[in-house]
Amino acid sequence: YWFAEKVNGGDNTINAVLTDDITVNSGVLNTDGSLNSAKIGSFEVWTPIGTVGKAYLGKFDGQNHKISGLYLDDTDMDYIGLFGYAGYSSESSSDSDGLIQNVTIWDSYFAGKNYVGAVCGQANTNLGVSAILNQCINYGTVAGNEYVGGICGDSGAGNTTNCQNFGKVSGSNNIGGVCG
Repeated sequence: YWFAEKVNGGDNTINAVLTDDITVNSGVLNTDGSLNSAKIGSFEVWTPIGTVGKAYLGKFDGQNHKISGLYLDDTDMDYIGLFGYAGYSSESSSDSDGLIQNVTIWDSYFAGKNYVGAVCGQANTNLGVSAILNQCINYGTVAGNEYVGGICGDSGAGNTTNCQNFGKVSGSNNIGGVCG
């Protein structure tokens, strides 16, 4: 939450390295991948890292650790995931790429309107600046309307490499196991 606050507050080029697994909530999903509705009121709601105006442009290395128990259910909200928006931002003067790598999302639930993914809602690119998602894995559930993917809702022209999805993904248009 501290990292999300820093990035969303404007320090969107900071780097992070996970040194251990993180559990935000436990028991978010049932064994079949459905939301554990009996515990909804007890879940800490996740705030995605990076917004359209403050795209994440730093380097995030999960060092093959797990982030468990992320929960966000807002069907009116766009850009949902561990990261909401990464890569180029028209309001940013940075020429950095956003790099998100080596992280596994576990026992997590993300439901939104558009641009919904477990790792990143949208990994955008423009003017040669692109977001890169590398070696990310999802075991969570992702749902939305348009641009919904197990790893990334919309990679634009960003790069998504060596990523895997083992979670449930549902939506209406532009839906994919890895990328919508």
